[in-house]
Amino acid sequence: MYSYKPPQYLLILLLGLVSFAIYSNSLQGEFLIDDYQAILRNPRLHSPQPYLKKELNLGIGWGALWDLSHVLIWRFWGPRSFYYHLFNVLAHVACVALLFVLCQSLFSNPALSFLTSLIFALHPIHTEAISWISGGHYAFSAVFFIATLWAYVKSGQGIFYFLLTALFFALCVASGNAAVPLPIVFIIYDLFFREKEPPRLRRLRLIILPAIILTAFLGAGVFFARRNKFIHTIFYFRGASYLVVITKAIGY
Repeated sequence: MYSYKPPQYLLILLLGLVSFAIYSNSLQGEFLIDDYQAILRNPRLHSPQPYLKKELNLGIGWGALWDLSHVLIWRFWGPRSFYYHLFNVLAHVACVALLFVLCQSLFSNPALSFLTSLIFALHPIHTEAISWISGGHYAFSAVFFIATLWAYVKSGQGIFYFLLTALFFALCVASGNAAVPLPIVFIIYDLFFREKEPPRLRRLRLIILPAIILTAFLGAGVFFARRNKFIHTIFYFRGASYLVVITKAIGY
């Protein structure tokens, strides 16, 4: 009995079309809530030269790539919300496509990879992160999160994928704080899923992994100290009651 197996690039294309179509209605959305302060009333994003000079440095690199994307969109299209929404939707499309590639690397099962990616593409939990302009950094940083994990899974095949892991991890750091849990995911994968590999690659992994973990922890400290100062204000005014709220939220 003949059974047709579509090429993987067709499956990725179909996933991309579905991912784009499901959020295409958000392209006509306007600026909302935090968008005004973050984009329309944020003069540091309205001129590339001052931003590149003052913002893109190691001290506050976490999230700088996300801000830079808005700098460039403003530079070419100004305060037209369509292009900011389009950027978010395209980031979601990239996440879905990369998730398919990652699942294929893990399971080598096109049907499972397609179904998993399709559920991810259509799940309504992503609505705020994609339809709300200011929430798009979640989808944007997820692109590099998934790419980093894929490269790390493939790193058992050679040094080239180690270099890709370092590159994607750096981009993930620059896109937001999503890079912080990546070292934990790496360790879990190595403990339970990593197959035997040449001693040379294992020694290289023992060098690179601690470096990535250190970068994640240092970066998280810088992120919360310099870019989330409002958190300290919340704790100052609400005190221990805010810890109760956090504990309850994590429990749910």
